[in-house]
Amino acid sequence: MDIKIEWQNSKPSPYWNDIIQDHINRLKTGRQKITHARVTLRKSQHHLNGADEATVVLSVPGKTLTANKTAETIGDVINEVFSAVEQELHRYKEKREQVGQKGAARSHLQGVIVRLFKDRNYGFIQAEGQEDIYFHRNSVSGMPFNDLETGTRVEFDAEEGDEGPQASRVSIK
Repeated sequence: MDIKIEWQNSKPSPYWNDIIQDHINRLKTGRQKITHARVTLRKSQHHLNGADEATVVLSVPGKTLTANKTAETIGDVINEVFSAVEQELHRYKEKREQVGQKGAARSHLQGVIVRLFKDRNYGFIQAEGQEDIYFHRNSVSGMPFNDLETGTRVEFDAEEGDEGPQASRVSIK
């Protein structure tokens, strides 16, 4: 994993860098892979008493998570920002698990291709008792997408996509 720690308006501190590294290591103990972490610490020059600000940016497969916090001391701001990014990471893991559950395929439904948009690489399948189901050319197996025709009977798996039901593993029946 690539880790970058930046200090702005202040000198880098090996002590706080070690604390930050410990926080990152604790985040890595979960099943979610973190590919990159960037921590930026800023000492504000606009406050008479001083205020510290920290930003953590984590890259995980398919998403970038960010947390930003301000506190009176560097220790407080580091603890607060890592607590916030840990919550973001937890929410992201839960969401991915829910998508996995919702996206579980129902195997081998049957239907008929009712609309094709070959120039846009997608179409729709009508399955009995269901609304039209979207499919992309990449989900077609067994024959080229451009050889499909309206009225062709197909077998497919349905799963929940970003914008509703979609067909995966579409094949000619």
